[in-house]
Amino acid sequence: MQGLMMDMPLLISGLIQYAADYHGETEVVAREIEGDIHRYSYAAAHPRIKRMALALKRLGLRSGDRVGTLAWNTHRHWEMFYAAPGMGYVLHTINPRLSPGRDRCWIQLAFFRREIGIDDLLHVGYDRQSKGSHLFSHRAALLQTMTCSSLDFLPGHLEGVREVMMPMAPLFHGNGWNMPFNAPYTGSKLVLPGRNYEPEKLYELLEGESVTISAGVPSFWLILLDGWNAQANDSRHFAQHFHQARHRHVRWSRNSSVTIISTTSRLGA
Repeated sequence: MQGLMMDMPLLISGLIQYAADYHGETEVVAREIEGDIHRYSYAAAHPRIKRMALALKRLGLRSGDRVGTLAWNTHRHWEMFYAAPGMGYVLHTINPRLSPGRDRCWIQLAFFRREIGIDDLLHVGYDRQSKGSHLFSHRAALLQTMTCSSLDFLPGHLEGVREVMMPMAPLFHGNGWNMPFNAPYTGSKLVLPGRNYEPEKLYELLEGESVTISAGVPSFWLILLDGWNAQANDSRHFAQHFHQARHRHVRWSRNSSVTIISTTSRLGA
């Protein structure tokens, strides 16, 4: 139909295209499995994502085929979030923390055409006691990204280019709480913690990359609190936050340094 407001569908490939075109120098920083820090820009990531998409096609995949990933929060895994769906494939992220016996059921249940291993992986599988899985279309993912990036959803949200996002939640858990899409959409710097969640490693990224917003379940913040108490860390950056935390419950708060969100949050004024 002619005369519509837009002549293209809502596709997540538009997010990384936009980030590369208009925020090309903004960084994506990720800790490698070996512990090194990988640093590149949206402009550098975009052609890599295109090459990965073509590599999947050369494997013989067809539109609608399922691609299973076995990986942690690294830049390679983040790239797959755009490469596979961008070619019309269904991306299925699997939890590497589950037992081998549940792996086979999980993989067989999804009838994967291809199983892609990225980085140094653990066993993955199907968790019959899990909360289930969710299937997103491109349109649904875009609309969710727009909602998650709004001021109503994140009170005190900074202008995109001033925000530095670091998803504590694994990319195989709720798409890293949508931050792999939110960051390019808002032109924000993206920090990925890799596999190592030891407190000192997380502090290194949170402090060194000047993270302003992070999200994850309360257990992540308890890890940081335990590390704080054990090391008597003198970082003012987090001291202003963690005095509000309790042993079993971490609420969200914002000051001039960083926003922390947990699943127990009630986002509001």
